[in-house]
Amino acid sequence: NNILIIIVLLALLVALIHTLKKNEKFRRLQSIWILRIPYIGEMIRKMYLARFCLALGLLTGARTPLLNAFELVKKMIDFYPLQKSIAIIENDIMHGMSLHESMSKFPIYDRRMISLVKVAEEVNQLDAVFNRLKIQYMDDVDYQTSIIGSVLEPLMIILIGLFVGVILIAMYLPLFRLGEILV
Repeated sequence: NNILIIIVLLALLVALIHTLKKNEKFRRLQSIWILRIPYIGEMIRKMYLARFCLALGLLTGARTPLLNAFELVKKMIDFYPLQKSIAIIENDIMHGMSLHESMSKFPIYDRRMISLVKVAEEVNQLDAVFNRLKIQYMDDVDYQTSIIGSVLEPLMIILIGLFVGVILIAMYLPLFRLGEILV
């Protein structure tokens, strides 16, 4: 009887979330909440940093000017902390600050990444460093997802076993009770 109400409420919830995704405060709170999830938040951060490094590695490898590269990367990545930091980094670079100094203002970037970018700026090898960082971040994400998979697999087997057990008990319990009544 209530299935229509549930479907309408779910549709309204999806529409509300879709409209709120354009709101900056909602995006900031959502990203803070996502990053605070233990283990998964770190994995998501590394995944977006890998995308950031992939995009910058490709653009700097193609000899795109750094400001243009950051402008394009800002359009590619839709994760709020990275978008916000990229806009500020772009402004800092325009005013003469180095890339690693500007990146060090934001906690989303690792110290390792900042120190490698500093060295890459000194030897003019940003594309190589961003490509290496992308590989490292993707390897970290692959390793973490394999760990999650190896932990979830036994849990899923147990849950499916419990579900099948409940169904079997529900099917055979009336038969056993029927046998008790006839005797």
